[in-house]
Amino acid sequence: MRGWAAAWTSMGDVGDRDSRDEALRCAREALAIDPRCSAALRTIAFARWQSIALNQAKSFTEAYHEGISAARRSISSRGVRRSSVR
Repeated sequence: MRGWAAAWTSMGDVGDRDSRDEALRCAREALAIDPRCSAALRTIAFARWQSIALNQAKSFTEAYHEGISAARRSISSRGVRRSSVR
């Protein structure tokens, strides 16, 4: 959850790359423990989206692929059902 909080902190201060990096570090640590951790996957997707949207990604391609992959894995790991999505 620290990663998710850090990702939101970086949204409040556009120049706060340190919080975004912390969010990614925490999420990657969580994935090392549980590769299906939906919260960590969502955090990576969100942080990578931020870096692209704010034009701060060191590598657009890397950020895009990691973010999309994390988002897809999060969705598939949660087993989202049509009735639960509004």
